[in-house]
Amino acid sequence: MKLYKALKLKNKMVGEISKLQQTIGQKNSFIVGSEKNYDVKELLKELENKKVELVKLKLAINDANSKIQGDIYDLSETKSLIAFYGGLSCSKGKVSRGFGGEATEYDCQFSELERDKEVKKLEEILEETQERIDAHNHITEIYL
Repeated sequence: MKLYKALKLKNKMVGEISKLQQTIGQKNSFIVGSEKNYDVKELLKELENKKVELVKLKLAINDANSKIQGDIYDLSETKSLIAFYGGLSCSKGKVSRGFGGEATEYDCQFSELERDKEVKKLEEILEETQERIDAHNHITEIYL
């Protein structure tokens, strides 16, 4: 199985496990005398089996990703930096805070233009890194 398909399968399995947990949580307690549509003990066995299969799949994915683990970490940290820069205040000039508040003059050490230029550079790095990861995911086989 190609790695990109394994990643899709992993996401599907995570969703199935979440749905099973939700069903178990909703159907475990019931009004005495009411009809039980689900056998919670069977669902718990199914949940355990799915967990075991998910762990196997995650281990295979992890093994397959060992060659690009640096890119995976870099992608995550680059996204974090982009978010950080997005929230960085670059206020300059007089700013009045609140109703009738006194105006305070602000300056910044890292300008809005510098910030935007840095974000653009990081977005380009992000795209290149994602392309390397995508290429790896499409050519790498995993074995379960």
